[in-house]
Amino acid sequence: MKKEIIIVLLVIGVLFIAGCKKTEPTSDGPFIGGSGGVQLSFSESAPLSEFDQGESIPFKVKLTNKGEYDIPKGEANVKLFGFTNFNGLEIEKYKVTSGILYGISKIRAEGGEQIVDFGSGVYNKEVIGEFTDLTIHSMVCYPYKTKTNVKVCMSSRRIKETEGQEICAVEGEKALTGTTSAAPIQVTSITEELKGSNSLLFKIDIQNMGTGDVFDNTISCENYEPLVNQDIISVKVTPSDLVCDFLEGGQGTSGKIKLIDGKKSLYCEKTLENKENSYQDDLIIDMDYKYMESGSTAVKIYSK
Repeated sequence: MKKEIIIVLLVIGVLFIAGCKKTEPTSDGPFIGGSGGVQLSFSESAPLSEFDQGESIPFKVKLTNKGEYDIPKGEANVKLFGFTNFNGLEIEKYKVTSGILYGISKIRAEGGEQIVDFGSGVYNKEVIGEFTDLTIHSMVCYPYKTKTNVKVCMSSRRIKETEGQEICAVEGEKALTGTTSAAPIQVTSITEELKGSNSLLFKIDIQNMGTGDVFDNTISCENYEPLVNQDIISVKVTPSDLVCDFLEGGQGTSGKIKLIDGKKSLYCEKTLENKENSYQDDLIIDMDYKYMESGSTAVKIYSK
């Protein structure tokens, strides 16, 4: 009886140890993935959460790149806005990053960081009563890129319904984990279907998964028209013999799309002429855009 109890305890111990082992996350693609972009926040104590009228207070904004695109030096633009009455502080004017804002990677899991220093300001308005509450706003405007690389099946109805060799399947979701780089604009789905006897139709679903706004990559951060430039993304698709439908009737492998309610389905067609067998190929999607994100912090200013 004692022997049986010992065996049971050993089995329980083995199962407990196995359950405690950490499993490494798996990925079906070459990217870390996720919907992160540039996060912004005010640096600790810059500004202080509470200070006195007439006191010189520093203002610094911290940028953290949680996506997989490295933003070149001087291309991430940051400004303070939405408040007044600070002598010596530039408000509503962009400052740029002084170096490359690196994205996340296997060796830089937390993403690159940079501090943008706006100097110090003195609150010069009279505080009526013991104190006044104020909300300090900041905004970052930056160029970003999303890259998708998925394996798709190049086949046709002629191949499927004759004696051609089918080495892959047209059916099924192609946008698997890790096939799109970490960025606020994401490819959320890629499916394909047979069309006619020799054609394939790809449906590529694109969505703004971040918390900010996307704009045409050709506009400047200082000058843009929301009704014209907002929700516009430049897209390039490979292989080069695909025919995709873009804005204003444009067709080919590159052009612009416009998100509606944060989403858009891009349709691309490929003709397979004189192909006897199906084959796998890489479907590569490159997206370029500008992205804007804002943040805020509350401060309390005491009278002298």
